Amino acid sequence: MDKIEEDISRGVDNARSNVRAMERLWNGNYKRVWSANFMLFFSFMLLTPLLPLYLSEEFGADRQDIGLVLSGYTVATLVVRAFSGYIVDSFPRKAVLMITYFCLHCSLPGI
Repeated sequence: MDKIEEDISRGVDNARSNVRAMERLWNGNYKRVWSANFMLFFSFMLLTPLLPLYLSEEFGADRQDIGLVLSGYTVATLVVRAFSGYIVDSFPRKAVLMITYFCLHCSLPGI
């Protein structure tokens, strides 16, 4: 009976050491990337309801113009997303992320 208890105790100790050895998912790098992606996609999703209001109030755009702008926004998104999976799978993900954030930063100088 002591042998069984000793084996169980040793197994529990090994399991605890394996859990400690595993890398945590929510480390600092993960939190930074998660926050950056959240802010990026939040800003783009915020455009959808606010862009028609901005176009109509600032530029006096009618419904057809607003529809054209929003459909262009949607088509551009679909075209880019069709190739983004291939690019991310073909090149190092960190390099792709840094290049795309740099391009976004350069394309929005007033923000």
